[in-house]
Amino acid sequence: MRVASVITLVIITIIPAYGYGQESLVGKYVGEFVVSSFTPGRDRSISLELVIESSENGLIKGIGRSQSKACSGASVPIVGKLEGNKLEIRAAEERANCPMQYSLTIDGNKLVGTTRSGYPAQLRKQSSIVKN
Repeated sequence: MRVASVITLVIITIIPAYGYGQESLVGKYVGEFVVSSFTPGRDRSISLELVIESSENGLIKGIGRSQSKACSGASVPIVGKLEGNKLEIRAAEERANCPMQYSLTIDGNKLVGTTRSGYPAQLRKQSSIVKN
């Protein structure tokens, strides 16, 4: 009886965690990253949007947009790699004028981490993408 309870607990715990890591990651995430200033109280929040269009076998594809001066809201194709709840995202093609690279952790419906420069970033899932 005790063995059956442990097996049931393991199955209930593992199956939802496995499913979240792939298909439910797909969607639109909106948030910001904070650029630190040398002057106290002068930090800037830069809006950020990531649209994860696909997540298969740990590979992520989508579109990123940032309102930083360098990116000016341009849509940038992104690719990434998912390992457990760790997500590494970068621009699909290197863009000197709009560097897009993030190290994020999945935390429920949030993505929390840092930019390539180490600035803190946080995004919240706004919607899922429905595939036809």
